[in-house]
Amino acid sequence: MKERAIAIFFGLGLNFGSATNQQVNVPSIVMKEMTRDEKLTVWRSGKTLIQYHYPLNCTSCDGVKAELEIFARDMNASMVLEEFAIQDNETAVFKMISPTGEMKDEELANQAVNQTMLLDNFCTISYVQTKKCLLRGIGTQTTTPKPAIPETNGSVNATGNATGVTGNASGNVSANQTINANHTNSSNGIPSNGTA
Repeated sequence: MKERAIAIFFGLGLNFGSATNQQVNVPSIVMKEMTRDEKLTVWRSGKTLIQYHYPLNCTSCDGVKAELEIFARDMNASMVLEEFAIQDNETAVFKMISPTGEMKDEELANQAVNQTMLLDNFCTISYVQTKKCLLRGIGTQTTTPKPAIPETNGSVNATGNATGVTGNASGNVSANQTINANHTNSSNGIPSNGTA
C-alpha cells in the first residue's frame, strides 16, 4: 500500500512539477537507486519505470536481470530499468510503475520472467502504447479448418456373388454412406462386381 501511495504521489508530481525543475538525463538502465528527480524525469517523458532490487547474494537473480536488461535495451524509448543489489535481509522489489501511477508488483512476483511476460505486463500499464504493444498477438493466432463431412479414409473391400469373382471398392466413404457390392445386373440376373 505504501508503494501505491508513493506512485500516486509521483504521478501528481508529474502534473505540478518538481520543486527543483531540474532536467535530468536518465539512461535506459540505471544500476543504482534513482533520485526523486530522476524518477520524475522518467515519468514526465511518458516512460514506465521498472524497478528490480535483488538480494546481494542471489544467484538465481542473474537470469531475471538478464531478461530485464534485454527488455530495457529493446524498449529504451518507452521505459527505464532501475536495478541494484540490496542487503540480503532487505525485501526484494520487482515492480513496474507507469507515468499515470498504475503499478504492477505482486502480479510480477508470481510469474516466470521472460520477454513475453515482460511485454504483456508492460503493455497493460504503459501510458505510451509502443508498436510492439499494438502488434503483440497478431500472427500468433492459429485457425483450425472446419471439417466438411465426417469421412473415413482408406479402402473398403466388397465381394461380389458372381462365381469366383472378387472385387475391391476403394476411396473415401462418408459415415452415412452404404456400399452395396452385391448388386444384381437386371439384364441377366447374375450378381455383378460393382464399384462403390
